[in-house]
Parts: sequence; C-alpha cells; structure tokens
Amino acid sequence: MWFVAFILLFPFLAHAESADVMRYGAVGDGRTDDTAAIESALADGPEVHFPAGFAFLTDGHVIRDPKKLTCGQGAVLKQRAENLAPNEPEQILSFTAGSSGSVLEGCILDGNRDVVKTYFAQKERACLVLDAPRLMLQNIELRECMSVGLYAASETEKPGLTLHNISIHDTGLGMRVKHIDFAQITNLTLDTIQNESIPVFQHGVDIWHSEGFQLANLRITNMGGDTDGLSTWTSGLTIIESTGQITNLYLADVIAESLGHIGVSILSSTITGSNWQILGYGGTPLELQSNAHFSLSDFLIDCKYQIP
Repeated sequence: MWFVAFILLFPFLAHAESADVMRYGAVGDGRTDDTAAIESALADGPEVHFPAGFAFLTDGHVIRDPKKLTCGQGAVLKQRAENLAPNEPEQILSFTAGSSGSVLEGCILDGNRDVVKTYFAQKERACLVLDAPRLMLQNIELRECMSVGLYAASETEKPGLTLHNISIHDTGLGMRVKHIDFAQITNLTLDTIQNESIPVFQHGVDIWHSEGFQLANLRITNMGGDTDGLSTWTSGLTIIESTGQITNLYLADVIAESLGHIGVSILSSTITGSNWQILGYGGTPLELQSNAHFSLSDFLIDCKYQIP
C-alpha cells in the first residue's frame, strides 16, 4: 500500500523539490550572480522557492505568467549592478499583465543602492513593479531601493491588489498605486524615505486614479532630511483622483528643507478616515485641494518642528 501511495505522490514531491532555486544552481552567497539559476526555476513551473538564510544576487526578473514565489525566513533577492545592460530589467521583480493571480510571500528585496547608484546615478529604479490585476503580496520587506520601493500600476485590467505586512525603508518613494481599483492594503510600514536618485521628490505613499481602496494600519516615520542642499518636496501620503478609506494612520517626523512638507495631501478625491495621528511634523499636516471630499474621526496633530 505504501508503495502505491509513493508512486501516486512522487510527481508532486518531485515538483516541490524542483521549485527550490538551489536545485537549479543558485549559490545564494550574496556575491555570485544567481540570475540564470532563478530564470531556470521560473521557467520550469508555477511555484518557486528561495530557501531561508540565503542572499541571491540577481539582475532582475520579469514574471509573465501566474507564479507563486515564496521565501524562507531571511531569504534576500539583491539587485546586481555590475555589467547590467541598459535593456535589462530595472527592478528586482516585475509582474506583467499576464501574471494575474500571482503570489509573492515572505521575501526581502534589497535594491543594493550604494552599489547601483555608482552605475546608474540619477536613474529611477524600483525594487518591485506590479502591472497585473489580482496580485497578492504578504510579509514583504523592500529596502535600499534606488528610487521607488513598490510601484503598482495597471493600464489594462484594473481591479484587485492585496498587500499585507509590507515594510519599506531606506528608499526615495515608498509606494505608488496607480489605476488599481479595490486595493486591499493592511499593515504597511515605511521608514527613512530619502530619495538619492531624484532628491526633489520624497514621498511615502502615493495613490492615483484608484477607486474603492481600503488602507488600514499605515505607519510612516523619518522622511526627508539631508538632501545636500537641494530643494525637496516631501509628502507622507498623497491621494489624487481616488476614492477610499484609511484607518489607523501614524505619520511622524516628516520634514523637508525648502519646497514643501505636507503630511497628507488629498486632491480631487473622496476619502473617509479614522484614528489619524500626525506627530513631530514641520509644515502643513493636512492639505485639501481641487474639490476634495474628506470625512475624518479621531484626528491628532502635534507639530514640534518649525521649518522656515
């Protein structure tokens, strides 16, 4: 009986093993180029796993069909810069329209900014690009991205994006959502947002032209700061021509050197919110423009900085 059961299960067991990128030649030492090994794993099936504790140096990957990518604890995908050709991906992972329904879980994406900027100064590069509907990401960390942590935009099918437990730090623009309807975003944390690639803009979260979004438990801290004397426009949360609900917003220590420093900016949008705190802030805590409709309960402002 056990032999029959083994024969029946063997194809599934073999597939589960083959999904591990190490079986395709990945080294995972953070120095060896693992791009080809990861590409082979992606081409072989719908599920790919990056084992715990390894750092995979890569030129970046475009996901063109539905995939489930999972990472063990501490697994890192790190942007490689040396000898990167101009036509190669400008992000660590990019999910295109054909990848609808894909899942990304448990991964750390490291933009390797200190190295990348020596090759691509003043060039916008994102750690993660989402251009497909019905994607689900959970337990993801984005760090040291050249200019943008997460960029989600769909010009074709708009509905559906689920983000849960996302941490973004040490990047220029934390997250932009554009033309994505009914996005569900919970437990989003951003820290140390300083754009070295294009320092005039330092934004935490931007939401553009998106209907019916739900954003809960957003925490943004330590934005702006030293920009080598360049004029900087800093905004914690910007919403443009969108509708949605935001609950449990914590925004602290958002400063800029000159052009502007705005906590939350709402333009031509309809937004309801509850339990917002804007603390230790220099500038305009809340800006409403161009026929914005806004309803908020439980709001606390404590501005301790005075920026000339």
